[in-house]
Amino acid sequence: MLNPLALINMIGDAPYSSFRTEGVPQYVGRDLLASVRAWRLWSLLAWHDLLRQYGRAWLGLFWVPLFTGLFVGAFTLIFSVLNGAPADTFGLYVASGYILWVFMSESLVEGSGTFKQNRAMLLDSLVPRSLPVFRLVQRNVLRLALNLTVLVAVFVVFTIPLQIGMFWAIPGLVVIITTTLLATFCCAVLGARFEDIRLVISIGMRLLFFLTPIMWKPERLGVYADYLVFNPFGHYIELVRAPLEGREISDLSLLVVTVCSLLALGAAAALFAFAHKRLVHWI
Repeated sequence: MLNPLALINMIGDAPYSSFRTEGVPQYVGRDLLASVRAWRLWSLLAWHDLLRQYGRAWLGLFWVPLFTGLFVGAFTLIFSVLNGAPADTFGLYVASGYILWVFMSESLVEGSGTFKQNRAMLLDSLVPRSLPVFRLVQRNVLRLALNLTVLVAVFVVFTIPLQIGMFWAIPGLVVIITTTLLATFCCAVLGARFEDIRLVISIGMRLLFFLTPIMWKPERLGVYADYLVFNPFGHYIELVRAPLEGREISDLSLLVVTVCSLLALGAAAALFAFAHKRLVHWI
């Protein structure tokens, strides 16, 4: 595996010379700013992670959208019948929900162990403490980009016409990525302090998968559909799914997303500020 400082030399030393002269940033704000300035470093590390994972496979990175496409296709064939919905509209419904769910779920589960997995980097190098989280989320953003080709395939296969309103899905996707980054910070800090957090998050996300409208539609729950308001993942998925389906995002979903994003921001700031100088002792 490439050493982070070796990667610095590969992509240019100028933006990262402060890592050597100043050492690890002692304040949270400076730490985050240093990570943002080092975007080329964690982007290259994220890309290297993907290549290392799929580099020896015959199909390489193509396995990412292929695996997702098989799941989306199977879910569409089976659950379109169970939900009594046309395969074309239901295929778009399933694809948009599943792809976003995979991104959010993998980021939170993997995030709970990212500081421990990057222990050598945090102890032996001079990179900021927050950089492993940016690296993880960037890796999953790259996977998300590959999986979005499946969504494009759905539009092509079912000849779904493009509409101007569909482009509102782009700011919704930005909100999802940003909030996922904040939530991943929370999971990373908790996972560094408590060994059981990763298992708890992993089990919780598996259960929430069946409680989130991905393979089924809310109206199928009848009177129990009102309880979906307590599942924020469904509201975040609606930020992208609703514009793609030609619907308006409900005021309730916008309210829930706003509240949850602000809570994630506050929790991430508080937890990382508390853990910043303690991380090396926890991992």
